[in-house]
Amino acid sequence: MDVPLVAARAVHFAGAISLTGVFGFAALIGGRTSPRLRARFARLGWISAAMALLVVPPWLLFVAQNMSADTLAATIASGTARTVLIDTQFGHVVVLRVVLLLALLPCIAWIGKRRSVDGIAATLAAVSLAAVAWQGHAGADFGWAGAIHLTADVTHVIAAGLWLGALLPLALLLRDPSDIADRYVVARRFSSLGVICVAALLASGAVNTWYLVGSLPALLGTPYGQTLLAKLALVAALLMLAAINRWHLVPQLAAMRDDRAARRLARHAAIEAVLGLGVIAIVAALGTMVPAAHEQPWWPLPYRLSLAAVAAPSLRLQAMVTGILALLGLALLISGIWWRRLWAVVAGAALFLGLGWRPIELLAVAATPTSYAVSPEPFAVPSIADGSALYQQHCVSCHGPDGEGDGPLAAKLPVMPPNLASPQMASRRPGDLFWSLTAGGSDGVMPSFAALDPVQRWDLLDFLQAQREALAATSTLIAGVTVAPAPRAPDFALPVPQGDAGTLQALRAQSTVLLVFATLPQSQARLDQLQSWRAALGKAGVALVTIEDAPGIRAVYALYERRPQVPPQPPAAHVEFLIDRAGYIRARWRPGDTPDWTQLPALQREIAATTQTTTTTFTPVIPTGHVHEG
Repeated sequence: MDVPLVAARAVHFAGAISLTGVFGFAALIGGRTSPRLRARFARLGWISAAMALLVVPPWLLFVAQNMSADTLAATIASGTARTVLIDTQFGHVVVLRVVLLLALLPCIAWIGKRRSVDGIAATLAAVSLAAVAWQGHAGADFGWAGAIHLTADVTHVIAAGLWLGALLPLALLLRDPSDIADRYVVARRFSSLGVICVAALLASGAVNTWYLVGSLPALLGTPYGQTLLAKLALVAALLMLAAINRWHLVPQLAAMRDDRAARRLARHAAIEAVLGLGVIAIVAALGTMVPAAHEQPWWPLPYRLSLAAVAAPSLRLQAMVTGILALLGLALLISGIWWRRLWAVVAGAALFLGLGWRPIELLAVAATPTSYAVSPEPFAVPSIADGSALYQQHCVSCHGPDGEGDGPLAAKLPVMPPNLASPQMASRRPGDLFWSLTAGGSDGVMPSFAALDPVQRWDLLDFLQAQREALAATSTLIAGVTVAPAPRAPDFALPVPQGDAGTLQALRAQSTVLLVFATLPQSQARLDQLQSWRAALGKAGVALVTIEDAPGIRAVYALYERRPQVPPQPPAAHVEFLIDRAGYIRARWRPGDTPDWTQLPALQREIAATTQTTTTTFTPVIPTGHVHEG
């Protein structure tokens, strides 16, 4: 963690939020303020403005240093900070925010004197604070998703400024020896504003969490997610104090004739402000970290929840019923505590504690630290080819050529190797398989392959996945298109790019692909025939890709050429695959197969069937491996 950068961000954010809160409190909350109190507000405003403005130069330098990955002295000497200021979105936003903050300085002396001036100043401060969103993760998104994320981030920072920034002004007013009735009115107004701000914070925070975290494993198993949990813990404490203030202390402020409730309320507001500083410090750190959605999660628990554990209908029904009853018990328990009903507390606790464990027990399955990890490698020819080489070097002697556990050393082992091509193996999460490679088998027979770098281990898993899919499709991958589950087509760079499509994945996203592996001169007549059909194929929505000299691609696609009850053969001299737009190999043809693809009507019928199965009847198999989409 870059401590100087985080510290600069935290000081700046604290000053900008406090300045927004001071003006927002004066404009929206108001109340009769004495000259002494206005002077205190102004002093707080000057301190806040100084914090926000004076830390901008070092913040800019630290950002430039972070971008250049150089020492601070070298960054200053190279003029990188000037480049960041002039040529980046971050720098443009810095200029805008500094101009707005400077425009606020004359307004500080007028705090609490004129509501109209306070309103203008609060608006400028909120705009300056909202512009922070363009300097963070949300400012890097594009399209509708980017607009939604940016809107949520803007809402989040403005709500934080109006709520957290107004806590110190509230504490100052409550400690001022003014009329108790006036302090009650102010406290009620602040409480109402707080409810609105909290609702906005919770809603926008949920959106931001979806974009930056995305899942429970990422929340629990990444540094970003765990730091966010620390922030949420502080926010929960803030909300607890806010609830006590609204429902307990504010009514006391109206009922009591002395200022004891006011002092307690002021003390709580000060404590909330301190907790708010903690939240701001964590937010400053989060802005320098890689979002959890872009990291591999490291699952910290020995178990995870999975619907696969309750495949039986009776177990699924039991998990659902006990889960609903446990949630009802929790709701009854909370309502009983809130309304002080002993019977509701007892009944709710009995339901929640008595049944809450059962759905967790039913859904829990063993987990590994990498259960939720996914391959950083695309399901592509280079990865599968590298994995094949690794398999031949490290695995084939025990697991056999097809991964069925029949290698030459298998009979000598105390425990038979598992069948890597079995459906049970296909149902396991890629991350769990990755952990098996990393840590070795629990029986002590399979060694650890931690010496291989992580990319190599993922390559090996990609090969095993391709081999498993190919073996499963041995009897269904024929010249006639069927609705049976089909293997995925490994991606590769096209020998000759077609338009803006430089890869198979990009091309099949636009049309069905007829992939032809040819050997000259045997394939010359067929290639001439396909060239003469190019216009007809294009009209049918098919792109023709011919591979003549690419042994790496040919070796990978040879996996999908096995015939039922026939030992593996060398790759055919000529073979063609129909690949649908979803990325599945739907049919395979070799000379002599039927339907006969040398007859254009027969080929057109299979093309039409491919389109039909993709859009209406075929439900794609969800692959267990990770597929990167462009």
